[in-house]
Amino acid sequence: MVARKSVCLRRAAGGKRAQIVRYGRFLDNRKVTVASLIEGWGKQTAVAAAGRHVLAIHDTSEINFRTSAGRRRGLGEIAKGNSYGVLLHAMLAVDAQSGDSLGLVAGEIWTRQGRQVIAHDKRAASERESRRWLSTALAAKQVLSAASMVTVIGDRESDIYGAWGEVPEAGFHLLSRSMQDRALLGGGRIRDRHRNN
Repeated sequence: MVARKSVCLRRAAGGKRAQIVRYGRFLDNRKVTVASLIEGWGKQTAVAAAGRHVLAIHDTSEINFRTSAGRRRGLGEIAKGNSYGVLLHAMLAVDAQSGDSLGLVAGEIWTRQGRQVIAHDKRAASERESRRWLSTALAAKQVLSAASMVTVIGDRESDIYGAWGEVPEAGFHLLSRSMQDRALLGGGRIRDRHRNN
């Protein structure tokens, strides 16, 4: 599964029915939850990150499933509402010096349960999908606590005021592309500074 971009589980099991059934039973076990699988991502990564400067890069992917209305089985709308699937927000740890991948840190998997009728800026921060940027960065603080330094990296969507207030601390930095034209310490705004440079 690591060597290929996509894998058919039946082929990965070598076509052996017993292996396929065993894997199905594992996934169907009540003790196997999405939360426990995600928690497991960071266990080996925490060990590999110890003593290193880690780039903790996170982003969201849409996993699209071709399906018909009668076979969606809990899949939610993705893209512009014309596809169905699940959303995966994952953080990958990379050694800042060597560029080696250290493993997954934290994240979230979810499906959209219908369309939001309340405007984004009218919803509480805890009810927005964008909360994943903050919750993943905060989870990284625990997983990567043995790293010598951590730089959390996200795209424009990660430019959330709450993240700037809660994530940065000594040895734990936040780097994101700017979406908001924020005021700068000492006067001026980000876009003004950008134009003058």
